[in-house]
Amino acid sequence: MNKETEKSLAQKPETEKELQQSDPGAAALCRYVRRSGCYPVYDHTAVTYFPLGEDKFREMLIQLEKAEHFIFLEYFIVNEGEMWGKILEILARKVKEGVDVRMLYDGTCELSTLPHDYPRRLQKLGIKCKMFAPIKPFVSTHYNYRDHRKILVIDGKTAFNGGINLAMNTSIPMRNTVTGRILL
Repeated sequence: MNKETEKSLAQKPETEKELQQSDPGAAALCRYVRRSGCYPVYDHTAVTYFPLGEDKFREMLIQLEKAEHFIFLEYFIVNEGEMWGKILEILARKVKEGVDVRMLYDGTCELSTLPHDYPRRLQKLGIKCKMFAPIKPFVSTHYNYRDHRKILVIDGKTAFNGGINLAMNTSIPMRNTVTGRILL
Protein backbone atom coordinates (compact mmCIF):
# COMPACT_ATOMS: atom_id res chain seq x y z
CA MET A 1 0.00 0.00 0.00
CA ASN A 2 2.88 2.36 0.73
CA LYS A 3 4.20 1.94 -2.83
CA GLU A 4 0.75 2.54 -4.30
CA THR A 5 0.16 5.73 -2.32
CA GLU A 6 3.62 7.26 -2.12
CA LYS A 7 2.99 9.60 -5.08
CA SER A 8 -0.13 11.00 -3.41
CA LEU A 9 1.79 11.39 -0.14
CA ALA A 10 4.69 13.39 -1.54
CA GLN A 11 6.53 15.67 0.85
CA LYS A 12 6.40 19.35 -0.06
CA PRO A 13 10.06 20.50 0.14
CA GLU A 14 9.12 23.99 1.37
CA THR A 15 7.14 22.53 4.30
CA GLU A 16 10.04 20.30 5.30
CA LYS A 17 12.49 23.22 5.02
CA GLU A 18 10.27 25.47 7.16
CA LEU A 19 10.01 22.79 9.85
CA GLN A 20 13.79 22.27 9.78
CA GLN A 21 14.28 25.98 10.43
CA SER A 22 11.67 26.26 13.18
CA ASP A 23 12.25 22.94 15.00
CA PRO A 24 15.21 20.76 13.90
CA GLY A 25 14.32 18.03 16.40
CA ALA A 26 10.76 17.72 15.10
CA ALA A 27 12.09 17.76 11.53
CA ALA A 28 14.42 14.85 12.32
CA LEU A 29 11.54 12.90 13.86
CA CYS A 30 9.37 13.57 10.80
CA ARG A 31 12.12 12.36 8.47
CA TYR A 32 12.35 9.15 10.51
CA VAL A 33 8.57 8.60 10.35
CA ARG A 34 8.53 9.28 6.61
CA ARG A 35 11.33 6.74 5.99
CA SER A 36 9.38 4.08 7.87
CA GLY A 37 6.08 4.66 6.11
CA CYS A 38 6.00 7.51 3.55
CA TYR A 39 4.14 9.93 5.80
CA PRO A 40 4.82 13.56 4.89
CA VAL A 41 4.73 16.62 7.11
CA TYR A 42 1.81 18.92 6.37
CA ASP A 43 1.57 22.64 6.88
CA HIS A 44 -1.46 24.57 8.13
CA THR A 45 -2.29 21.96 10.78
CA ALA A 46 -2.62 22.13 14.53
CA VAL A 47 -2.39 19.69 17.42
CA THR A 48 -4.06 19.99 20.81
CA TYR A 49 -2.85 17.97 23.78
CA PHE A 50 -5.52 17.03 26.34
CA PRO A 51 -3.90 16.29 29.70
CA LEU A 52 -7.25 15.10 31.12
CA GLY A 53 -9.65 12.61 29.59
CA GLU A 54 -12.60 14.83 30.55
CA ASP A 55 -11.21 17.62 28.37
CA LYS A 56 -10.71 15.32 25.40
CA PHE A 57 -14.19 13.81 25.79
CA ARG A 58 -15.80 17.25 25.91
CA GLU A 59 -14.00 18.31 22.70
CA MET A 60 -14.86 15.01 20.99
CA LEU A 61 -18.57 15.71 21.58
CA ILE A 62 -18.23 19.22 20.14
CA GLN A 63 -16.44 17.95 17.02
CA LEU A 64 -18.82 15.01 16.50
CA GLU A 65 -21.70 17.48 16.40
CA LYS A 66 -19.95 19.29 13.52
CA ALA A 67 -19.64 16.17 11.31
CA GLU A 68 -21.12 16.61 7.83
CA HIS A 69 -19.78 13.72 5.73
CA PHE A 70 -18.26 10.89 7.77
CA ILE A 71 -17.25 9.72 11.23
CA PHE A 72 -14.83 6.81 11.54
CA LEU A 73 -14.05 5.28 14.94
CA GLU A 74 -11.57 2.56 15.92
CA TYR A 75 -11.33 1.75 19.62
CA PHE A 76 -9.93 -0.97 21.86
CA ILE A 77 -12.54 -0.76 24.61
CA VAL A 78 -16.15 0.37 24.31
CA ASN A 79 -18.53 0.09 27.25
CA GLU A 80 -22.16 1.09 27.56
CA GLY A 81 -22.59 3.91 30.02
CA GLU A 82 -22.37 7.67 30.30
CA MET A 83 -19.46 8.24 27.92
CA TRP A 84 -20.34 5.83 25.11
CA GLY A 85 -24.04 6.63 25.54
CA LYS A 86 -23.53 10.31 24.76
CA ILE A 87 -21.31 9.51 21.76
CA LEU A 88 -23.76 6.89 20.47
CA GLU A 89 -26.62 9.37 20.76
CA ILE A 90 -24.73 11.77 18.46
CA LEU A 91 -23.70 9.00 16.04
CA ALA A 92 -27.28 7.75 15.64
CA ARG A 93 -28.50 11.30 14.99
CA LYS A 94 -25.70 11.94 12.49
CA VAL A 95 -26.62 8.78 10.55
CA LYS A 96 -30.15 10.17 10.19
CA GLU A 97 -28.61 13.39 8.83
CA GLY A 98 -26.82 11.38 6.12
CA VAL A 99 -23.37 11.15 7.74
CA ASP A 100 -21.51 7.90 7.03
CA VAL A 101 -20.63 6.42 10.45
CA ARG A 102 -18.27 3.44 10.72
CA MET A 103 -17.06 1.74 13.88
CA LEU A 104 -14.36 -0.86 14.52
CA TYR A 105 -13.69 -2.15 18.03
CA ASP A 106 -11.61 -4.94 19.53
CA GLY A 107 -13.19 -8.33 20.14
CA THR A 108 -12.14 -8.47 23.79
CA CYS A 109 -15.11 -6.18 24.50
CA GLU A 110 -17.43 -9.15 24.12
CA LEU A 111 -15.82 -10.74 27.19
CA SER A 112 -16.75 -7.97 29.58
CA THR A 113 -18.30 -4.82 28.10
CA LEU A 114 -20.47 -5.53 25.04
CA PRO A 115 -22.64 -8.41 23.84
CA HIS A 116 -21.41 -10.56 20.94
CA ASP A 117 -24.12 -9.22 18.61
CA TYR A 118 -23.29 -5.55 19.24
CA PRO A 119 -22.22 -4.89 15.62
CA ARG A 120 -25.67 -6.03 14.48
CA ARG A 121 -27.30 -3.73 17.04
CA LEU A 122 -25.32 -0.74 15.80
CA GLN A 123 -26.09 -1.64 12.19
CA LYS A 124 -29.81 -1.38 13.05
CA LEU A 125 -29.06 2.28 13.85
CA GLY A 126 -27.34 2.71 10.49
CA ILE A 127 -23.80 2.55 11.91
CA LYS A 128 -21.47 0.31 9.91
CA CYS A 129 -19.78 -1.72 12.62
CA LYS A 130 -17.24 -4.54 12.75
CA MET A 131 -15.55 -6.32 15.62
CA PHE A 132 -11.80 -6.83 15.17
CA ALA A 133 -10.64 -10.35 16.09
CA PRO A 134 -13.75 -11.74 17.81
CA ILE A 135 -12.98 -14.04 20.71
CA LYS A 136 -12.89 -17.72 19.76
CA PRO A 137 -13.64 -20.40 22.37
CA PHE A 138 -10.20 -21.98 22.11
CA VAL A 139 -6.71 -20.88 23.09
CA SER A 140 -4.89 -19.15 20.28
CA THR A 141 -1.85 -16.92 19.83
CA HIS A 142 -4.18 -14.69 17.79
CA TYR A 143 -5.07 -12.98 21.09
CA ASN A 144 -1.60 -11.44 21.10
CA TYR A 145 -2.68 -9.24 18.19
CA ARG A 146 -5.34 -7.10 19.85
CA ASP A 147 -6.31 -3.74 18.39
CA HIS A 148 -5.33 -1.21 21.07
CA ARG A 149 -5.93 1.80 18.84
CA LYS A 150 -8.03 4.76 19.88
CA ILE A 151 -8.85 6.76 16.75
CA LEU A 152 -11.69 9.09 15.79
CA VAL A 153 -11.68 10.81 12.37
CA ILE A 154 -14.32 13.38 11.40
CA ASP A 155 -14.71 14.50 7.79
CA GLY A 156 -10.98 14.06 7.15
CA LYS A 157 -10.39 17.38 8.90
CA THR A 158 -10.41 16.55 12.60
CA ALA A 159 -8.89 13.51 14.31
CA PHE A 160 -8.35 12.29 17.84
CA ASN A 161 -5.92 9.50 18.68
CA GLY A 162 -4.54 7.85 21.77
CA GLY A 163 -5.55 8.43 25.33
CA ILE A 164 -9.01 7.40 26.45
CA ASN A 165 -11.17 4.50 25.33
CA LEU A 166 -14.93 4.88 24.91
CA ALA A 167 -15.62 3.66 28.40
CA MET A 168 -15.91 5.38 31.72
CA ASN A 169 -14.12 4.20 34.83
CA THR A 170 -17.00 4.24 37.30
CA SER A 171 -14.63 4.69 40.23
CA ILE A 172 -13.45 8.02 38.78
CA PRO A 173 -16.48 10.18 37.91
CA MET A 174 -16.26 12.28 34.78
CA ARG A 175 -17.09 15.88 35.53
CA ASN A 176 -19.19 18.24 33.40
CA THR A 177 -20.69 15.61 31.10
CA VAL A 178 -24.29 14.89 30.25
CA THR A 179 -25.69 11.39 30.54
CA GLY A 180 -27.11 9.99 27.33
CA ARG A 181 -27.96 6.50 26.19
CA ILE A 182 -29.60 4.83 23.24
CA LEU A 183 -31.33 1.59 24.06
CA LEU A 184 -30.43 -1.07 21.50
